[in-house]
Amino acid sequence: VGALTMLARWLRGWSPAWSWLGMAVVLVAARLVMIRVDFFGPFRHLSIFDPQVFASAWYNPTLADFTLNLTVLAVVCWLFQQSALTWTWIERVTQRGAIRFAVVIGLLFLAVLGFLHPYLVVEALYHNSGLTLEITESIRMDLPRTLAWVSVLMGCAATVFWVRPLIRAAFQIVPDHINRIAWVAAALVLFILFSISFGRFDWVAASAAAVGIALIGYKRDEAGLSWRPFRGDMLLVLLLAFQVSVGVWIFAAERSLRDQIRYATTLADQDVLAEFLLNEAIGKISEDRFIQAQL
Repeated sequence: VGALTMLARWLRGWSPAWSWLGMAVVLVAARLVMIRVDFFGPFRHLSIFDPQVFASAWYNPTLADFTLNLTVLAVVCWLFQQSALTWTWIERVTQRGAIRFAVVIGLLFLAVLGFLHPYLVVEALYHNSGLTLEITESIRMDLPRTLAWVSVLMGCAATVFWVRPLIRAAFQIVPDHINRIAWVAAALVLFILFSISFGRFDWVAASAAAVGIALIGYKRDEAGLSWRPFRGDMLLVLLLAFQVSVGVWIFAAERSLRDQIRYATTLADQDVLAEFLLNEAIGKISEDRFIQAQL
């Protein structure tokens, strides 16, 4: 904490963008060093540091690392939001046609990708562990399950901090409401093509992005109406909660089907009694004159 405080004071003299980039590089580098030296190695006896409970990649070897990485990401996104308050390049971009098109599409596309993040967090938890996020499956909140929910919360927080400045910057460049709809539609189409190129169609994230962009960017100055910041943020939180719920429902059903197939396969391979009865039936069928005559 002391080192980060000293670093923040040193970076205070830099421009906001460079300060954010410097803090992001330091935080990411610190996490990489921790993973490289196996910082949590002495705590492997705890379930949250056990790779058998959760492990998805070399940078997420345990559930604790996964949660810590998401926390660092949320902090980086919060710093990004703070630095975005001082962006001065938006006015210059507004005056340039070709650059304006590329910047707006890029900002909205990055925002749509941000809405994909909570869904990916839920997917990682269900595909790389036996943990469940459904309350109906288990009401016992042990340490790994609690940490899994903290991971989801950190993922949602990172999304909020990431998408808000991007959407507001894009809509500041494009003030007309009709044009905004066209730009958002173009960004969504680009995202759909991007996801299809990876062999998947993330309709949940695309739907959440469409609604979330409307919540953040909606404003009707001509009618004297606008979303209050607190109300808009609460609606955005509810949207992300609904998105997480849909993700939990999808991946819980997927896991249930996968477990049923695995159980049926295991039962078929190891059911000695069924094999004995089947062999006996085959022998009797081969000796049955009536059946053989019909064949």
